[in-house]
Amino acid sequence: MSDFDPAYARQIFKGIYRLGPQKARVNVYVVDCGSAFLMVDTGSSLDGLRDQLKALNIPMSSITTIVVSHCHAEHTGCLAAVKRRTAAKVLAHRDDAVPIEKGDVIRTWTSMVPYEGFFAPCAVDVKIGAEYKLDLGNRSFLIRHFHSHTCGSLSVELTTEEGKFVFLGDALYKDGGMGFLDFHNQVNLQSYIENLELLKHWKADWILPAQGIWFPFSRRVVNKALKRLNFYAEQPEFGTAESPYMSINNWHVPQE
Repeated sequence: MSDFDPAYARQIFKGIYRLGPQKARVNVYVVDCGSAFLMVDTGSSLDGLRDQLKALNIPMSSITTIVVSHCHAEHTGCLAAVKRRTAAKVLAHRDDAVPIEKGDVIRTWTSMVPYEGFFAPCAVDVKIGAEYKLDLGNRSFLIRHFHSHTCGSLSVELTTEEGKFVFLGDALYKDGGMGFLDFHNQVNLQSYIENLELLKHWKADWILPAQGIWFPFSRRVVNKALKRLNFYAEQPEFGTAESPYMSINNWHVPQE
């Protein structure tokens, strides 16, 4: 069975579809906006994405907007290819737009994370600052800067008749975990902590992460993540994003 098994792609809520590689548990979300579709991340395999969209009877040409949750290659590896085939408008935070447009192999983790396909530089049409309101078809989205897993991570909020959904990248998982702290992308622990504290007051119903299973919003889960981050913040090796010891230039092979 292919890791991009078409049967793995399915509708998880009315008008919201989850696609992506089954083994890697990387999520690509597609939202039906009536006259068009919005995609959150693209994953790294154009062929796999195309097969899954076909299984869902969603023409790739109907994807008109792509929101990038963050710049890592397993979530954006085929972004440029999808943009070429659909002419979709790409939205990303202005900080993560830099490595996306340059094809920075360190900040996109292209050289460090195994994934299908390769990362090609991609133009970003809308570079978001603090927040951006998007109306597409019959849907309205609120896209916010959510400094967390990377300095330019985004959250995407959508309210439907089934509740309020927050697409949250790798900032928070069902078990209170999170994606690695990417100091190559200037992660600041205090900003991450502040954003999770704010999340507790957003009145969300569902969290849709970029990896793993979606889950009902729970302050208990947020508090578990906060406990972990506050512990890290007290450790000297995690206390600042500017530490020279976290720089790729200071990684050395141990001498025998």
